[in-house]
Amino acid sequence: MPRRKYAKPIATFEHGTKVYGPSEAEPRYRVISKDPSGARVFARFHQESDARDHARGVEKALENTVCVPGRLGAPATVGQLIDRYLASLGSRSVRYAERQEYLLRMWVRPVLDAHPLDAWASSDSEQVLDRAQAHLAQSTVQNVGSAMRSLVTFAFKNRWLAKGQRPDVAACGGPQPSSRGVRRL
Repeated sequence: MPRRKYAKPIATFEHGTKVYGPSEAEPRYRVISKDPSGARVFARFHQESDARDHARGVEKALENTVCVPGRLGAPATVGQLIDRYLASLGSRSVRYAERQEYLLRMWVRPVLDAHPLDAWASSDSEQVLDRAQAHLAQSTVQNVGSAMRSLVTFAFKNRWLAKGQRPDVAACGGPQPSSRGVRRL
């Protein structure tokens, strides 16, 4: 059975609004977005410029109604960082957002919720992983480490963590690189 080809958007905006070009099935330009309540909204246009103008209007409306995580002041605690990170996952798949929410809610938040963000260190991340290793399979522990790395990346991109601050250095959750691929004779 042939696989269905999905069209790639010709433009993607900050809040997830996408503009698609004409295809064999649809000869018009399409604008697809979500309204503030999360419902899917779409419109069709004959001209690309009209579609882009409509998308900009939708983005402007979303900007006024959506809490944009990167434009607020820096979070004071890791728990506040988790809340903002989860709010930023709106344009990701539902499954990915649910998995991240579960991992952060069950394994990171109980240990680091009230921990000050500027004092977050790799030893704190190790406490989370040690707690997870006592209860979870190794692959799930790696997923917890990955979720924490996503938090750190989100904080770095929003300039909420200093360049020298590396709370995820020891949070690998898996075998050390020196042990991979080593043959023992």
